[in-house]
Amino acid sequence: MSLNYTELLLPRIPQEITDFILAEGNKRDPSTYSVERAPQDSYTDMYEWFALPPEFITWFRANISPNRYFGVQVIKKNLPIHRDYGSNVKFNYLVQAGNTGVETVFYNDDMVENEAIVLEEHKWYILSVQELHNIRGLIDGNYRLGITSRIAKNNRI
Repeated sequence: MSLNYTELLLPRIPQEITDFILAEGNKRDPSTYSVERAPQDSYTDMYEWFALPPEFITWFRANISPNRYFGVQVIKKNLPIHRDYGSNVKFNYLVQAGNTGVETVFYNDDMVENEAIVLEEHKWYILSVQELHNIRGLIDGNYRLGITSRIAKNNRI
């Protein structure tokens, strides 16, 4: 049993939403990346977050969680070891893994790897993002697209 992630048995995202995410996410320009309330040393050349249209948010609130905000994350490069800024726990759902074998890797405070997982597309996960973690194995030029939502921020739900 993992302390860093768990798979959830929640419904698959409808094709209409998946198609929107693929179309919008795959045309993103990494030179315009920004991170919501990111610190100065953020990874803006590697990561972007963008909002979903209100009609899609309605589906997430009716089927996943009524009081969470869901957005799309675009990862274009392997992420270095980090903790997420302002979040403890997040929902995560991969629409596009990027390529086979991309791993989410968790580390202890001494930067020693303690767990690695290949998240599957079209499955819901809860990730403990206050733990040190990174993304590795993403081939340059590929996109990792997913849905994300904070479950806990600053140790509060």
